Amino acid sequence: MMRDNIIEPGSLRLVGNTLSVKVHMPWYRALPLSSVCDLVLDIDGHAVAPESVHWLINGTNFAASELPPLHDQWWFVTDAAVLSGTLSDEAVASLDLAADHAVHVGLGIYIPYIDAGAGTLLVHEGDRKTLKIEKSAA
Repeated sequence: MMRDNIIEPGSLRLVGNTLSVKVHMPWYRALPLSSVCDLVLDIDGHAVAPESVHWLINGTNFAASELPPLHDQWWFVTDAAVLSGTLSDEAVASLDLAADHAVHVGLGIYIPYIDAGAGTLLVHEGDRKTLKIEKSAA
């Protein structure tokens, strides 16, 4: 729906082996965090380890596996979440920190108020941008 605005420009960071980027909601209404699923982050074709994926929102850093029961916590349309995960040592070593990088974010969102006949509507969205790795404040 609003896939061109998922990745926030200028938000790509690499600290050690942890890659992160700010993510905006590809929907027009606030959704509970339990709606967020299938999180994917990669850079230049190197995917972060799925078991390392985290979602920082509302001041709390959640493992992706912690999101499904969070029906009472919300992702608001104006808020950016930080999607992060761990890259392999080989992937980090291959990155030229001064170059532009192809970044991909994918996510699924359940729309709890739309019945799709066989259950709740699940929408998969993604965004690809070319970004530089920004320097983190020390």
